[in-house]
Amino acid sequence: MFQIAIVDDRAEDAEALACMVRACRRSSEVCATGEGISTFATVDALSARMDGGYAPDIVFVDIVLDPDAAQDGPAPTGIDAVERLFGTGSAAQIVYVSGYDEFHTKVYRTRHAAYLSKPFSEEDVSLALDLALAARESALEKPLTLRVKGVERVVRPSDILYLESSLHALRVHTARGVVETYGKLADALSQLPRRFVRTHQSFAVNLDAVRSLESTAVTLVSGESIPVSRRMRASVREALFEHIRAERR
Repeated sequence: MFQIAIVDDRAEDAEALACMVRACRRSSEVCATGEGISTFATVDALSARMDGGYAPDIVFVDIVLDPDAAQDGPAPTGIDAVERLFGTGSAAQIVYVSGYDEFHTKVYRTRHAAYLSKPFSEEDVSLALDLALAARESALEKPLTLRVKGVERVVRPSDILYLESSLHALRVHTARGVVETYGKLADALSQLPRRFVRTHQSFAVNLDAVRSLESTAVTLVSGESIPVSRRMRASVREALFEHIRAERR
């Protein structure tokens, strides 16, 4: 079960958002009967809870928090709070909430999964939750470690489109280019998430990067065509359909 924190100085807004999260299509896998949702009226309240060991997985934070509380100068915002509480190494996913257009660009000071503009709907919250879950999964994935010309090279699974092997050479194709090393395709796949599926003796694809499946090949979002062997055709089809079903849950 995930821990979800909602930070909003207006109790009624916090509870309304909590109700929308509970109504989301993926709420059952996120929080059982809403037990994993905690609301906080202030950033200090969240900070104090975190000092006691609380570690939220997803944080919905209102950007404008009690502007009347500032003594000198502008009041701290939810963006300031995220910078203070959730550093670069944090796996917590941030969803900003605001009714003020002026913050649309300011949120890019920090890493975040989504931005909800008030007023929002249950569908908006559901989409934001999907984005946060996907970002968290990506953040927690163990990177693929390759040895390239005597130097260790780390590649994030989410950056990989497909892998290709030829004799003793292994080529990892990413959105940024190709990383080439020596190794076996099977060994690389053992380090990668289940969404990486072998399509051929010499090829494996990231199902997230598949645009379409034909009888003898898959087409990737990059436009590249990767062969599918007759022996592996059924297993690739089954894996892709299961992947799509899981994404829609």
